[in-house]
Amino acid sequence: HYGGVKAEILKNPDRGFDSDKVIHAWEEELGHIPGLVSLKLRGDDSGPPGRPLEIWLQGKDMGVLSASAEELIKEVRNIDGVSQVESDSRPGKNEIHFELKPSARALGLTVGDLARQLYSGFYGAEALRVQRGRDDIRVKVRYPREERGSLAELYKVRIRTPFGFAVPLRAVASLSYEPGFAAITRTGGLRRIAVSAALDSRKVSATEVVGNLQKGFFSKLKENHPGLSIAIRGEQKNTSESLRPLLTGFPLALVAIYFIIALSFGSHLQTLLIILTIPFSFVGAIFGTYLWGCPITMFSIFGVVGLTGVVVNSGIILIEGFNGFLSENIPFHVAIEKSAHIRFHSAFLVVSTDLFGTLPMVLETERQTQFLIPMIIGYCSGLVASLFLVMLLFPAMLIIMNDLRCFFRWLSTGQWPAREIVEPASVYYHLLPDEGTTALTPPTSVTQGES
Repeated sequence: HYGGVKAEILKNPDRGFDSDKVIHAWEEELGHIPGLVSLKLRGDDSGPPGRPLEIWLQGKDMGVLSASAEELIKEVRNIDGVSQVESDSRPGKNEIHFELKPSARALGLTVGDLARQLYSGFYGAEALRVQRGRDDIRVKVRYPREERGSLAELYKVRIRTPFGFAVPLRAVASLSYEPGFAAITRTGGLRRIAVSAALDSRKVSATEVVGNLQKGFFSKLKENHPGLSIAIRGEQKNTSESLRPLLTGFPLALVAIYFIIALSFGSHLQTLLIILTIPFSFVGAIFGTYLWGCPITMFSIFGVVGLTGVVVNSGIILIEGFNGFLSENIPFHVAIEKSAHIRFHSAFLVVSTDLFGTLPMVLETERQTQFLIPMIIGYCSGLVASLFLVMLLFPAMLIIMNDLRCFFRWLSTGQWPAREIVEPASVYYHLLPDEGTTALTPPTSVTQGES
């Protein structure tokens, strides 16, 4: 009842196409095979085990779960890029189901009484134990072989009530003959059926499929089948579990970076300016990944997180140079221009060396390294974006920040100060105007070029 075919294809650089393309073409060519319980087309996968898409349906009634699974399978099959949709529920052997009638409860019978008497009659009830040497012999009593050899004999069974008299089985219970389940899986105390599918990553992702189902289908499915609960597993759950430590650790790392830089610069505004470049670099990484035509995966996020240190270092280098020039009594705009000009060389060297260093990995065609390409592309794209951010955005934001400082100083003193005076790195920053004076006047070399 079980068979398989294994096909070995050439390596990726030699064949010129992806193995997933072969799998989807093979499935389309096979079409529908009558009487087939399950058809699985798999390729060698170096990632974590499990299907890309897996949805758990949990509840107490297997009939409700089976009906829900059929509806879910039909819905998922209508999504483009989804293939090999199946559930782990398999029909078992035919079973006889007994359901207690209301009249039986009036006679004092319960489901336990019915099950116990039927089990004792056909399988046997222990009546005696005999110790024979070292052996313990159990003596069971049950119906004779001729009275339990056919289904017709089942209708002749009589059930004894708590009041002491016997009644026919069909008078207290209804019988139905239907297939059961090959296996019943339980998770967290509830019965479970898992619906899984394979995905074509060029057309759709697991996140998109789950998002489409959550828009209305899941709620409709729960309304039609009360007591049903739905859990997302597979690639979606693996991704969320991998990113959960990142969601807690990354903000703590940002807080630590903030306080370290603030202690070094002595300015919370300049530190905040450096931190604000991190989300801008993230946007550049996502945009570069999109232009490259590469999907955003869990490894792409890891690459973007690793980018944070490089972006922060570039910002620290530029602002440190700017503060150094101000402390040497160099005019404000000249200090920005010189710091951007000088620090461009170091930032450009960092970006260029990283790009050329990771280029061989991006051009690699071996299958074992393909999962690293999204991480490298995200890292390099954010790196290029950070170069323009540091060289263009930083000077503009430093000027805006200086305008705000001058404005608040004007509100407190009534005079518009020189730009250099309000900067933390300036030698005149800590000097306050005496009473009766109008404003601080720095040397001519400091205010050169100011109106």
